Amino acid sequence: MDELYGKVDYIIDSGDISDDTTSTIVEVKNEKVIIREGKVKNEELDRIISK
Repeated sequence: MDELYGKVDYIIDSGDISDDTTSTIVEVKNEKVIIREGKVKNEELDRIISK
């Protein structure tokens, strides 16, 4: 997270990813676009973003 501070608008910490699961990268402008799906799945993102 230290490397991304100030470079991205949000970071969602889903806990430990030591099981080699990649991080999820999402671009949200007019709509959500998943750039890379990782530990945080599309359904979870929909729930988080809709709040």
